[in-house]
Amino acid sequence: MCSLGFLSCFDIYKFSEKFSSIVKKIYINRPNFETMLSGSEQKHITETALDNYTFDYVVQNTGTLEELKTALSRIHWRIKHE
Repeated sequence: MCSLGFLSCFDIYKFSEKFSSIVKKIYINRPNFETMLSGSEQKHITETALDNYTFDYVVQNTGTLEELKTALSRIHWRIKHE
C-alpha cells in the first residue's frame, strides 16, 4: 500500500501495468474535507498529481474510521477472490 505525492519518484502506472495481477490502485476520496491549504498550495503538483489517473477502486470516505476500514476490507476481499 502506497501513498504517493511525487509521481516523478515512482510511476504507479508503469509499475501497476507490469504487475497488474498483484497491484491494485485504490483512491480514497474525502469529498467533505475542508483543507487549510491556500488556493496556490491546492494547485501544487503534490496535491494534483493523481487528479487524472484511473484507479481500480475508489472509496468515498464520508463516514467514520470504522466505515472506511469496512470499505477497504470489502475491496481486499474482492481482490483476494478475483
